Amino acid sequence: MKDGKIVFENENQIHTASDPTFHAELGLIRRFCSQQGTEDLRDYTLYTSCEPCMMCSGAMVWAKLGRMVYGASNIDLENILHKTGHNTSELTFTEMGRGPKTTGGVLRDASYQVLAAYFG
Repeated sequence: MKDGKIVFENENQIHTASDPTFHAELGLIRRFCSQQGTEDLRDYTLYTSCEPCMMCSGAMVWAKLGRMVYGASNIDLENILHKTGHNTSELTFTEMGRGPKTTGGVLRDASYQVLAAYFG
């Protein structure tokens, strides 16, 4: 999103593209940057239903994403999968020493339900 307008959308394509790295966030960054001819997303906000994994969080750092908003946390997702998790984006951004401004828990319950239906 830029200037309050949705400029691009994407979804998880791990199964449909037979690509284990084609998470929604990484796919969005790849496609949008390629189409726009940019590597600098500092003026953009990425909205996602789940806190991104370390791979996608790293891509956000390299793309200089300005802001990221997510619904359910990675801990929520790991609970759905009956595993123990951690806040992946927070760890990645801390380790790399930079990252987008982050807001979590937005529409968390609705996001959790979508994830539970998909992964449950």
